[in-house]
Amino acid sequence: MCRVQRAVICLLIAMPVLSFAQNDRNQQVRSLNSIIACMDESSRVNLQIYYDILSFSEAYIDNLQKRNDNRWHVSVSAGARLRSSDLSQYKELHPDAEGYINDWEAKLLPFIREKQNLQERLAKFPIKDEAIVSGFSSFMIAFDNMLYKYKAMVDYVQQQAFKNDDSLVRAKRLIDDLQPWFERYDAASKKLYQLMESYYRSLPPLRSQALIRQAQAELLLSTELVEKWAGELYAGDNSHRRHNDSLLRVLYATGKGKDAAYLKNTYGFGNLSNGAFPHSRYKTFYDFMPPTIFWYISDTASYNKLIPRAYDHYNRFVNRYNSVIHYYNQFIECADGQALARNMDYSMKMAAGVGADTAQNVLLKKPRIAYRFALETAPEEVPAAPAPADTADRRRREQIRGADPHHTVYLLDVSNSMKEENKLDTLKEAMKYLVNLQRPVDNISVIAFADNAETLLRFTACNEKDVIYKRIDRLKPNGGTNAGDAMRDGYKLIDSTQQYKGKTRLVIITDGLFSVDKATRKKVEAYQRAGVPLSILLLGKYHEQETLNYFQALCTKGNGRFYDMRRHNLKEALVEEAVN
Repeated sequence: MCRVQRAVICLLIAMPVLSFAQNDRNQQVRSLNSIIACMDESSRVNLQIYYDILSFSEAYIDNLQKRNDNRWHVSVSAGARLRSSDLSQYKELHPDAEGYINDWEAKLLPFIREKQNLQERLAKFPIKDEAIVSGFSSFMIAFDNMLYKYKAMVDYVQQQAFKNDDSLVRAKRLIDDLQPWFERYDAASKKLYQLMESYYRSLPPLRSQALIRQAQAELLLSTELVEKWAGELYAGDNSHRRHNDSLLRVLYATGKGKDAAYLKNTYGFGNLSNGAFPHSRYKTFYDFMPPTIFWYISDTASYNKLIPRAYDHYNRFVNRYNSVIHYYNQFIECADGQALARNMDYSMKMAAGVGADTAQNVLLKKPRIAYRFALETAPEEVPAAPAPADTADRRRREQIRGADPHHTVYLLDVSNSMKEENKLDTLKEAMKYLVNLQRPVDNISVIAFADNAETLLRFTACNEKDVIYKRIDRLKPNGGTNAGDAMRDGYKLIDSTQQYKGKTRLVIITDGLFSVDKATRKKVEAYQRAGVPLSILLLGKYHEQETLNYFQALCTKGNGRFYDMRRHNLKEALVEEAVN
């Protein structure tokens, strides 16, 4: 047998194996793209939540100044209903006797449909990377919590609870409860896509679709610039606005006319009437850049004063970013004839008729990104209607009175940097203020940390106010920031009070970044599962975005809250942590 014959025989033997490997690889990528489709529908809900919390916050601030019940509204209508033939197949929906669902469920229906499609797909073609499965679970937890907090806000408006919320305490709490979930949802979304992208790159590359992949490389020049730009804005850096705009316009001018160079030999070239053709989707990507992303450079006339300026810049960019990614994904879909046939309502025979290969090299899509929200103006900074001087004190005392008995373990940073801006003195005053409001059934523990950790109070009832005040007054700044030892000591202290029946939580108050090892992070998660959340209050005026992200992620693991104290009142935050 000659060498050529042997080669042919080997190729024939290998072909079924290669075909199976290609199909398996493509099914994995299709499953990843189904996750992205689910993420995209959740991001559209995130957009709705963002605009509603803005509206709700405006009503809250306006009503602090002058009561006006007509200011309260949300996009979910109390009376609207929807009827569809397929509603009964979704267990999350509750059609009435006439087959209608309310507007809340109607707004969620696209996400619910996509989620069920994903579940059905994963039942047949599960993702073979456990990290992605875990990441998707974390993403859904963040999204579900955001929905839960948002639903409370919707109910507040629809049930007109503002009429009985004299000091608007409940309204502010609803804002504060929903606010951190924007960052948690965003962090979970980004982490999930990072895991999917890493897994996608580990899959065996295929040699097919050279023309599609060449055109994709051209589109990626623009999408990657837009991704970089979004990252800069997220970090609060808007200084490259004009430079990025100039670069993008060059890429636009260069790339928009290359459809013939890349795609003249693909199916349907020259026929713009069919949106399923690669070249028509390529042109659509560029056609929608001028009316979307290029408008950002001139969008400077005004800004939303309810949120930090950096957040406003970022949010203005988000819609434009998501538009670019939407049209990029439409082109990427051309690499998957199976998905193209389904979405364009083709039969597989019709798809083949326009040249769509149903077993192509499926490419990974990109997800939309989320909005950011933080209320810029704290209640004490808002001009309020005339009221007794002790209104805030009275409101906070009522909050404490209505709370369950609790034990809070405070880990207080007393490093040298706490001398700056009178941070330690402010903290001591706020801690004593809180203790003054608390009841005999409430308990406090305090561990101070600098180079080392020192336990100052151990499960002390809050009626022993003089003892507590004296221990707090002993706090003096000295040394570095060894939070790891303080956390371990804090959890040991909690272990020693296991018989306590009230609520227990761990609260860290610091002014700078610290890191914890893997074992301590596992402890955070373990105690969270046992019902002991971890929250962090970050003092100080200037922090890197990396620090904020790190603390936010740590609090998410601990099922607690992260407070950037540039956006919060310290006394208010301490009361919130004590009562929630």
